[in-house]
Amino acid sequence: SSTNLILPVNSQDISFTISGIDQVTGGKPSNRYIDLVSVSYVDGNNNTQAAGTFSGANVSSANISITGQVKSITVSLADGYDGNAGVTMSVNLGVVTYCVPNSPAARYSGSTKENTTSLGETIKIYPNPVSSELIVERLGSNSKVNISMYNISGQLIKQIDMQTNRQVINVEKFAKGLYLLRLTNENGEVLKIDRIIIK
Repeated sequence: SSTNLILPVNSQDISFTISGIDQVTGGKPSNRYIDLVSVSYVDGNNNTQAAGTFSGANVSSANISITGQVKSITVSLADGYDGNAGVTMSVNLGVVTYCVPNSPAARYSGSTKENTTSLGETIKIYPNPVSSELIVERLGSNSKVNISMYNISGQLIKQIDMQTNRQVINVEKFAKGLYLLRLTNENGEVLKIDRIIIK
């Protein structure tokens, strides 16, 4: 089985996480399986490229990053044990983020965003748009979180290991424009991805 994601025109610098790759069952040989996930994409020249193959025998999740222009992504799941799984297999595909050059920043608006992630964390990021200090707050968790900030070209411009439940990020020296803020836990799982406007 596979899923195919068609991206908007001129999309580039793609990133997403696949988790739950190490789910296996025991018992009868007909019920045993190993998740085998293959990721491919169509680049800006319409060539199909391999982004990687990941086996549940070796990893529990995979962080996928593809630089350059990407037109579509295909994620395929197969049985790496004997090719004939007798049960329903599944993996989790996280939020797919990408940049589109020259996209209007004005369509992203708002001030304070608070939401609960798929992993049960409640996170607030404010103010947005921001001119001097961006605040990231977490409610009800003390686990370590990595904050990565990317510019519109997909370049990593700031990385912080968040040790407490409140982190202040000074953005006064950053150029005005659209940025991407990505929060991951200590297992590399994506907690939240948000678009930030620096004004």
